[in-house]
Amino acid sequence: MKILIAAILTVIQSCEAKGGDEGNGCEDVNCTKVFEHISLKLAYPNGQPVLLDSSKVFRVNENRYLEQDPVSWNEGRVWGIYTVVNDGMRKELQNKEEIMRFTGYLNGEIVCERDVLVGADCCHVNYLGKESLTQEIPFFEERGECADVACTKIYMHIYLKLAYPNGQPVLLDSSKVFWINENRYLKQDPVSWNEARVWGCYTIVNDGMQKELKNKEEIMHFTGYLNGTIVCERDVLVGADCCHVNYFGTESLTQIISL
Repeated sequence: MKILIAAILTVIQSCEAKGGDEGNGCEDVNCTKVFEHISLKLAYPNGQPVLLDSSKVFRVNENRYLEQDPVSWNEGRVWGIYTVVNDGMRKELQNKEEIMRFTGYLNGEIVCERDVLVGADCCHVNYLGKESLTQEIPFFEERGECADVACTKIYMHIYLKLAYPNGQPVLLDSSKVFWINENRYLKQDPVSWNEARVWGCYTIVNDGMQKELKNKEEIMHFTGYLNGTIVCERDVLVGADCCHVNYFGTESLTQIISL
Protein backbone atom coordinates (compact mmCIF):
# COMPACT_ATOMS: atom_id res chain seq x y z
CA MET A 1 0.00 0.00 0.00
CA LYS A 2 2.84 2.42 0.92
CA ILE A 3 4.52 1.68 -2.40
CA LEU A 4 1.28 2.49 -4.26
CA ILE A 5 0.84 5.80 -2.43
CA ALA A 6 4.46 6.75 -3.12
CA ALA A 7 3.98 5.95 -6.79
CA ILE A 8 0.83 8.13 -6.96
CA LEU A 9 2.61 11.04 -5.26
CA THR A 10 5.50 10.72 -7.70
CA VAL A 11 3.09 10.94 -10.64
CA ILE A 12 1.35 13.98 -9.15
CA GLN A 13 4.62 15.79 -8.50
CA SER A 14 5.81 14.96 -11.99
CA CYS A 15 2.65 16.43 -13.44
CA GLU A 16 2.97 19.58 -11.31
CA ALA A 17 6.52 20.11 -12.48
CA LYS A 18 5.42 20.13 -16.07
CA GLY A 19 3.95 23.34 -17.32
CA GLY A 20 2.61 22.05 -20.54
CA ASP A 21 -0.88 22.18 -21.96
CA GLU A 22 -1.59 18.89 -23.66
CA GLY A 23 -1.69 19.19 -27.42
CA ASN A 24 0.51 22.29 -27.54
CA GLY A 25 3.84 20.50 -27.62
CA CYS A 26 4.48 21.19 -23.94
CA GLU A 27 3.78 17.75 -22.51
CA ASP A 28 7.41 16.96 -21.71
CA VAL A 29 8.54 20.46 -20.75
CA ASN A 30 9.68 20.97 -17.15
CA CYS A 31 8.91 24.45 -15.82
CA THR A 32 10.27 26.36 -12.84
CA LYS A 33 7.77 27.33 -10.16
CA VAL A 34 8.72 31.02 -10.33
CA PHE A 35 5.77 33.31 -11.11
CA GLU A 36 7.28 35.56 -13.76
CA HIS A 37 6.50 39.25 -14.36
CA ILE A 38 7.43 41.45 -17.32
CA SER A 39 7.88 44.87 -15.72
CA LEU A 40 9.08 48.35 -16.59
CA LYS A 41 11.44 50.02 -14.12
CA LEU A 42 11.18 53.81 -14.18
CA ALA A 43 13.88 55.99 -12.64
CA TYR A 44 14.95 59.64 -12.61
CA PRO A 45 18.42 60.61 -13.86
CA ASN A 46 19.67 60.54 -10.23
CA GLY A 47 18.56 56.93 -9.89
CA GLN A 48 15.58 57.58 -7.64
CA PRO A 49 12.45 55.55 -8.52
CA VAL A 50 9.57 57.28 -10.28
CA LEU A 51 6.51 56.98 -8.04
CA LEU A 52 3.65 57.24 -10.49
CA ASP A 53 0.18 58.37 -9.46
CA SER A 54 -1.35 55.73 -11.73
CA SER A 55 -0.67 53.60 -14.78
CA LYS A 56 -2.55 51.41 -17.24
CA VAL A 57 -1.74 48.69 -19.75
CA PHE A 58 -3.63 48.47 -23.05
CA ARG A 59 -3.69 45.18 -24.96
CA VAL A 60 -3.56 46.45 -28.53
CA ASN A 61 -4.70 43.26 -30.31
CA GLU A 62 -7.74 42.91 -28.03
CA ASN A 63 -8.51 46.64 -27.83
CA ARG A 64 -8.92 46.58 -24.05
CA TYR A 65 -7.16 47.56 -20.84
CA LEU A 66 -5.77 44.87 -18.55
CA GLU A 67 -6.98 44.61 -14.99
CA GLN A 68 -4.46 45.54 -12.29
CA ASP A 69 -4.05 44.24 -8.76
CA PRO A 70 -3.85 47.42 -6.61
CA VAL A 71 -1.89 45.68 -3.83
CA SER A 72 0.80 44.38 -6.19
CA TRP A 73 0.84 47.73 -8.00
CA ASN A 74 1.57 49.65 -4.81
CA GLU A 75 4.24 47.15 -3.73
CA GLY A 76 6.06 47.56 -7.05
CA ARG A 77 5.60 51.35 -7.12
CA VAL A 78 7.90 51.78 -4.10
CA TRP A 79 10.78 50.63 -6.33
CA GLY A 80 9.52 52.32 -9.51
CA ILE A 81 8.57 48.91 -10.94
CA TYR A 82 5.33 48.50 -12.91
CA THR A 83 4.09 45.15 -14.22
CA VAL A 84 3.06 44.94 -17.86
CA VAL A 85 2.05 41.24 -17.86
CA ASN A 86 2.68 38.25 -15.62
CA ASP A 87 2.28 34.48 -15.75
CA GLY A 88 -1.44 34.85 -15.11
CA MET A 89 -1.66 35.54 -18.86
CA ARG A 90 0.70 32.78 -20.00
CA LYS A 91 -1.98 30.63 -21.66
CA GLU A 92 -3.45 33.62 -23.50
CA LEU A 93 -0.04 34.66 -24.81
CA GLN A 94 1.50 31.26 -25.57
CA ASN A 95 3.08 31.14 -29.04
CA LYS A 96 1.99 34.73 -29.72
CA GLU A 97 3.64 38.12 -30.09
CA GLU A 98 1.50 40.92 -28.69
CA ILE A 99 1.99 44.61 -28.01
CA MET A 100 1.04 45.92 -24.57
CA ARG A 101 0.94 49.72 -24.39
CA PHE A 102 1.98 51.04 -21.01
CA THR A 103 1.01 54.56 -19.94
CA GLY A 104 2.22 56.12 -16.69
CA TYR A 105 0.79 59.27 -15.10
CA LEU A 106 2.30 61.70 -12.62
CA ASN A 107 0.89 65.06 -11.50
CA GLY A 108 -1.79 64.85 -14.19
CA GLU A 109 0.70 64.33 -17.01
CA ILE A 110 1.78 61.32 -19.07
CA VAL A 111 5.42 60.78 -18.16
CA CYS A 112 5.87 57.40 -19.84
CA GLU A 113 4.22 55.82 -22.87
CA ARG A 114 5.79 52.64 -24.14
CA ASP A 115 4.89 49.68 -26.36
CA VAL A 116 6.15 46.42 -24.87
CA LEU A 117 6.33 43.32 -27.08
CA VAL A 118 5.50 40.16 -25.10
CA GLY A 119 4.60 36.52 -25.60
CA ALA A 120 4.83 33.23 -23.74
CA ASP A 121 6.25 29.74 -24.04
CA CYS A 122 5.12 26.55 -22.34
CA CYS A 123 6.14 27.85 -18.92
CA HIS A 124 6.27 31.63 -18.62
CA VAL A 125 5.55 34.97 -20.22
CA ASN A 126 8.53 36.45 -22.08
CA TYR A 127 9.73 39.87 -23.14
CA LEU A 128 10.33 39.79 -26.88
CA GLY A 129 11.59 43.33 -27.37
CA LYS A 130 15.19 44.49 -27.67
CA GLU A 131 15.19 47.73 -25.66
CA SER A 132 15.93 47.74 -21.95
CA LEU A 133 12.94 47.56 -19.63
CA THR A 134 14.62 50.12 -17.39
CA GLN A 135 13.64 53.58 -18.56
CA GLU A 136 14.94 56.96 -17.43
CA ILE A 137 12.30 59.64 -16.91
CA PRO A 138 13.44 63.30 -17.13
CA PHE A 139 12.75 65.63 -14.24
CA PHE A 140 9.72 67.88 -14.57
CA GLU A 141 10.33 71.34 -15.98
CA GLU A 142 8.70 72.67 -12.82
CA ARG A 143 11.92 71.81 -10.96
CA GLY A 144 13.22 75.09 -12.38
CA GLU A 145 16.36 75.96 -10.42
CA CYS A 146 16.82 72.26 -9.59
CA ALA A 147 17.11 71.08 -13.19
CA ASP A 148 20.91 70.98 -13.11
CA VAL A 149 21.36 69.91 -9.49
CA ALA A 150 23.13 66.58 -9.07
CA CYS A 151 21.50 64.66 -6.20
CA THR A 152 22.85 61.69 -4.28
CA LYS A 153 21.00 58.39 -4.63
CA ILE A 154 20.48 58.12 -0.87
CA TYR A 155 16.83 57.97 0.18
CA MET A 156 16.78 60.31 3.16
CA HIS A 157 14.71 60.00 6.33
CA ILE A 158 14.26 62.54 9.12
CA TYR A 159 13.62 60.51 12.25
CA LEU A 160 13.59 60.67 16.02
CA LYS A 161 15.77 58.24 17.95
CA LEU A 162 14.26 57.43 21.34
CA ALA A 163 16.39 55.82 24.04
CA TYR A 164 16.25 55.14 27.76
CA PRO A 165 18.97 56.62 30.06
CA ASN A 166 20.81 53.27 29.89
CA GLY A 167 21.02 53.56 26.09
CA GLN A 168 18.47 50.86 25.30
CA PRO A 169 16.04 51.75 22.47
CA VAL A 170 12.47 52.69 23.32
CA LEU A 171 10.18 50.21 21.57
CA LEU A 172 6.95 52.15 21.20
CA ASP A 173 3.58 50.43 20.78
CA SER A 174 2.58 53.01 18.17
CA SER A 175 3.29 56.51 16.94
CA LYS A 176 1.77 59.11 14.64
CA VAL A 177 2.91 62.24 12.84
CA PHE A 178 0.56 65.21 12.39
CA TRP A 179 1.26 67.76 9.63
CA ILE A 180 0.09 70.94 11.32
CA ASN A 181 -0.29 73.22 8.27
CA GLU A 182 -2.24 70.55 6.39
CA ASN A 183 -4.25 69.51 9.47
CA ARG A 184 -3.80 65.81 8.77
CA TYR A 185 -1.89 62.76 9.91
CA LEU A 186 0.78 61.30 7.64
CA LYS A 187 0.44 57.74 6.42
CA GLN A 188 2.95 55.25 7.80
CA ASP A 189 4.40 52.15 6.21
CA PRO A 190 3.95 49.47 8.90
CA VAL A 191 6.82 47.35 7.56
CA SER A 192 9.33 50.21 7.63
CA TRP A 193 7.98 51.35 11.00
CA ASN A 194 8.58 47.95 12.60
CA GLU A 195 12.03 47.58 11.03
CA ALA A 196 13.16 50.97 12.43
CA ARG A 197 11.42 50.41 15.80
CA VAL A 198 14.00 47.75 16.67
CA TRP A 199 16.54 50.57 16.92
CA GLY A 200 14.20 53.04 18.60
CA CYS A 201 14.06 55.10 15.38
CA TYR A 202 10.78 56.64 14.20
CA THR A 203 10.49 58.42 10.84
CA ILE A 204 8.97 61.89 10.75
CA VAL A 205 9.28 62.45 6.97
CA ASN A 206 11.29 60.93 4.13
CA ASP A 207 12.17 61.75 0.54
CA GLY A 208 8.72 60.57 -0.56
CA MET A 209 7.61 64.06 0.57
CA GLN A 210 10.48 65.99 -1.04
CA LYS A 211 8.25 67.68 -3.63
CA GLU A 212 5.61 68.64 -1.09
CA LEU A 213 8.17 70.15 1.27
CA LYS A 214 10.49 71.80 -1.25
CA ASN A 215 11.31 75.40 -0.28
CA LYS A 216 9.04 75.19 2.76
CA GLU A 217 9.41 75.05 6.53
CA GLU A 218 6.75 72.83 8.07
CA ILE A 219 6.12 71.60 11.60
CA MET A 220 5.41 67.90 12.03
CA HIS A 221 4.01 66.95 15.43
CA PHE A 222 5.22 63.52 16.59
CA THR A 223 3.44 61.52 19.29
CA GLY A 224 4.75 58.21 20.65
CA TYR A 225 2.71 55.76 22.73
CA LEU A 226 3.82 53.02 25.13
CA ASN A 227 1.54 50.99 27.42
CA GLY A 228 -1.37 53.30 26.66
CA THR A 229 0.60 56.42 27.67
CA ILE A 230 2.13 59.25 25.64
CA VAL A 231 5.86 58.99 26.32
CA CYS A 232 7.06 61.41 23.65
CA GLU A 233 5.48 64.47 22.08
CA ARG A 234 7.67 66.63 19.91
CA ASP A 235 7.41 69.28 17.18
CA VAL A 236 9.93 68.72 14.38
CA LEU A 237 10.70 71.50 11.87
CA VAL A 238 11.38 70.10 8.39
CA GLY A 239 11.59 71.13 4.75
CA ALA A 240 13.33 70.07 1.56
CA ASP A 241 15.77 71.28 -1.08
CA CYS A 242 16.05 70.14 -4.68
CA CYS A 243 17.16 66.67 -3.65
CA HIS A 244 16.16 65.65 -0.15
CA VAL A 245 14.12 66.41 2.93
CA ASN A 246 15.98 68.35 5.64
CA TYR A 247 15.74 68.94 9.37
CA PHE A 248 15.63 72.67 10.21
CA GLY A 249 15.53 72.45 13.98
CA THR A 250 18.39 73.08 16.39
CA GLU A 251 17.69 70.42 19.03
CA SER A 252 19.08 66.90 18.77
CA LEU A 253 16.84 64.31 17.15
CA THR A 254 17.99 61.80 19.76
CA GLN A 255 15.72 62.03 22.79
CA ILE A 256 16.10 60.37 26.19
CA ILE A 257 12.89 58.91 27.62
CA SER A 258 12.81 58.59 31.41
CA LEU A 259 12.14 55.12 32.83
